[in-house]
Amino acid sequence: MQTVILLMAGSGTRLGLDINKMMYKINNKRLYQYPLERFLSHNLSVILVTSKKDYDAVLEETKIYSNVLVILGGSTRNESVKNALSFVKTDRVLIHDAARLLVSDKIIDECVNSESDLYYVGIPLKDTIRDKDNHTLNRSNLISVQTPQGGKTALFVKYNELSTTDDISAFEDTNYPIEIINGDDYNFKLTTKFDLEVVKKILGD
Repeated sequence: MQTVILLMAGSGTRLGLDINKMMYKINNKRLYQYPLERFLSHNLSVILVTSKKDYDAVLEETKIYSNVLVILGGSTRNESVKNALSFVKTDRVLIHDAARLLVSDKIIDECVNSESDLYYVGIPLKDTIRDKDNHTLNRSNLISVQTPQGGKTALFVKYNELSTTDDISAFEDTNYPIEIINGDDYNFKLTTKFDLEVVKKILGD
């Protein structure tokens, strides 16, 4: 068995919500429960990282599941992941943003079956990208990074404090090879009101 760290300590500000966006309900189900149930269906244990505000509710709601541990997040992503890693008992770990609630079985399978020390999920860029000085960048060398990101637990424990916007960034200045697993367009991060409308249509709300 492998362990998933599922991060859900976010806000709903950009969605116009006054609650954590992952506590929003579609089809009478919290949004965080969609990726949670998907990972559990792959025989994975899950460490669910939530905020102090939502902790009691999430703890109560997840009593119906096996292999789920609910813990409090920190003030930063680094702190939240570091705290979660201290509870991981398996040699390999996946770290996933719960806001990517439409993660597919195919992506999860490829992550679980990876034998690489490190990997992340990503997709090629489709748009032309320019910097602010109006220089066009070579998009063939660029990847839109998604989650899960994972590999050997010991490496994430060792390098966690070097991470910036995501977890695999901790290894940018190391010599570790990193596998890129193909993601898909459905594995987007729920961020805007438009994203929420897309999610509603896909889930049939």
